[in-house]
Order: sequence, then C-alpha cells, then structure tokens
Amino acid sequence: MLVVAGEPWDDLGPVLAQQVRARGIEKLVQLRLGWVPEAEVPLLLAAADLVVLPYRSGSQSAVAPLALAAGRPVILATASSRPMTPNSRTNRRITRGKAP
Repeated sequence: MLVVAGEPWDDLGPVLAQQVRARGIEKLVQLRLGWVPEAEVPLLLAAADLVVLPYRSGSQSAVAPLALAAGRPVILATASSRPMTPNSRTNRRITRGKAP
C-alpha cells in the first residue's frame, strides 16, 4: 500500500484524490492529506519502507531526519535537498529535475 501523508500545496490534494478514484486504486493508495500530528509520525515511519519528499520548493519539515533516525531510506527532490540534506550518504537519494 502507498500512503501519501502530509499537507498538500495548492490544489494538489483534490487532484491526487481524483486521480486515485479515476484509476480505481483506493485499496492501494491511502491519502492522509493534511497536517500530521507529531504523535502519529513515528507510526507512519514504522510502517514505511521508503520516505519520499517531493517538495517543489525548499521546505524544512524535519521529516527527512526523522525518517533517517527511524532507519528509513529517503528520496528528496532537488528543491528540498539544500535545506535538509541528510548526512547519511547510505540512506539518501536526491533526485535531479522537477518534482512531480
């Protein structure tokens, strides 16, 4: 299962919801759109195999260091890599190009 969690920017939330419905993949994709309470973050990270942070502009939500501390690999979009590049080179991947 793919879990998309966090606060979407602009109109991305409704667009994602519509795409999930249009493809009939509601059982495969769980949208948890909106602010994630701090107490729920460890639960989401424990369930994750991978954390993807596709920010289009710089942001520091502390998700990358929390994911790495939980032993989860992180994929960062280039836009987010400058302000929050993890120190661990073994657990990170920084994409080149525009985030989706």
